[in-house]
Amino acid sequence: MIRFSGAPGPLQGMGAIGTLTIRFTKTKNGTSLSFDYIVIGRKLIPIAEAVDRVLFEQLLRLKKFSENGDPDFQE
Repeated sequence: MIRFSGAPGPLQGMGAIGTLTIRFTKTKNGTSLSFDYIVIGRKLIPIAEAVDRVLFEQLLRLKKFSENGDPDFQE
C-alpha cells in the first residue's frame, strides 16, 4: 500500500486536502491495483467528475507502463 496526502493540482488553490491510497493485491494472474481518493473541502462537487477523469487517466497510464513499458502505448 502507498498513501499520499495533500492537495495536488487545482485543489491546492481551493484549500482542499486529500489522501490517495493505492493498494496492490496479488492475484492468480499477477497484481491488482486499486485506489481510493478522499478529499475534504468546500465547493468540490462541481469538479469531482473532472478529478475522477484525471485520476482514471493517470491510473490507465500506470497500467500501460507496467504492462508495456510505455505509458502512451496504443493497442
